[in-house]
Amino acid sequence: MLVFEWLTYWPDLNGFETALSTLIPVLTLGVAIMPVPFSLSIIVVEVLRGIFYIFPVVHSGPTVYYSVWLALIVIGYEMPAKYAIPITVIAALDTMVDNAIFQVPFDANDIGFAATFLLDGFAGLAIRRNKEFARLRYEQREQAKQIHLVRTLHDDIGGSLSYALLLCRNAQAETDPDTLRTSLETITQTVESTLADLRTNIITPLSASTPASTAISRNVDESTTTGSCARLCQNVLRQPALLEQAGFNGTIHVSGEATDESANLVNICLTEICNNILKHGTHSYVVRIRFGERTTLVASNEIAAGEAQPDSAHHGLEMLESRLHDLGAAMTVSEEDGIWTLAIER
Repeated sequence: MLVFEWLTYWPDLNGFETALSTLIPVLTLGVAIMPVPFSLSIIVVEVLRGIFYIFPVVHSGPTVYYSVWLALIVIGYEMPAKYAIPITVIAALDTMVDNAIFQVPFDANDIGFAATFLLDGFAGLAIRRNKEFARLRYEQREQAKQIHLVRTLHDDIGGSLSYALLLCRNAQAETDPDTLRTSLETITQTVESTLADLRTNIITPLSASTPASTAISRNVDESTTTGSCARLCQNVLRQPALLEQAGFNGTIHVSGEATDESANLVNICLTEICNNILKHGTHSYVVRIRFGERTTLVASNEIAAGEAQPDSAHHGLEMLESRLHDLGAAMTVSEEDGIWTLAIER
C-alpha cells in the first residue's frame, strides 16, 4: 500500500518532495529493525507535517496515517506508560492542527480520526500489560511448583529419611537376630520407597521438559480439597504406625465432623507434626484433632535429650506456619518441663 501510493504521487513530485515522500516508507520498514527509534521518528515527521505543512500532499493521506498507527502501537507496547501516553496524546492532537489553524469547525470525523490514534497507543499499552500479566502468572506457577517441591523434600523425603535413621539407631542396640532382620527389612523398604519418591516427585519434575510432567503424583495440590477426608483418614492410620515402629507410644484422637476444607487443613499439618515428633521427641506423644465450628489441633510430646527446640533449624515450622497463614489459621508453639506443645486453630 505504501509503495503503491508513493508511485501514484511520484510523477507530480519534485526532488525535495520525492525525498520526503520516500522517508515515511523507509522509516516504516525500519520499525522492524529498531522498533522504538523508528516509531518515534515517524511520530516526529507527522507532528512536523501538522505544524509546518512543509511536506507534500501525499503525507496528509493514508500513507502517513498507516505508518503512524503502526508507530503508536509499537510505542505503547515498547515504552513506559509515562512516555507512551503523552506521545500518543500529542499525535492525536496533531490531527486537529489543520482545523485549528484554518478555523474549520470540528466534526465527528475529525474527532473519530483523532480517537483512532488514541486507541492505537492504548492498544499497545494493553498488549504490553497483558504480556506482563501472563509473565507474572507464569512466574507464580513456577514458584508454586518450586515451593511444592521443597515441601515434598521436607515433609515426605526428609520425614522418611529421619524415620529410616531412627530405625538404624534402634537396630544398633538390637541383639535378637529375628528382630534385627525385621528391622533391616523395614529400613530397606523405607529407603527404597524414599528413593522412588525422590525420583518421582523431585528428579522427574525438575528435569521434565513439559509442564504436564511436573505434576506431583503422590502429593495432591493443597488448593484442591476434594477427597481430603479420605486422605486424612489414611494419614491418621499411617502416622501412628510409623511412630510405633520407631519406638514411640502414643495416639491420635479425632472428634467431630470434618469437611473437606477442614480435613485438608489438618492433613497439611499432621505429617509435619509427626515428623517433628519423630526427629525431636522421645517416649510418648498425643495428638488431638477436633472438628466443628472451629478446627483445632493440639500435639504434645516429650523432647529428646539435647533437643533445645522441636525444630532447631526452624525450617519445617516456618514453612508450616506460612502455609497455615495462607489458609487463615494460627499456630502457637510452646515448651515447658521438657514437653513440647503445638496448637493450631482456625
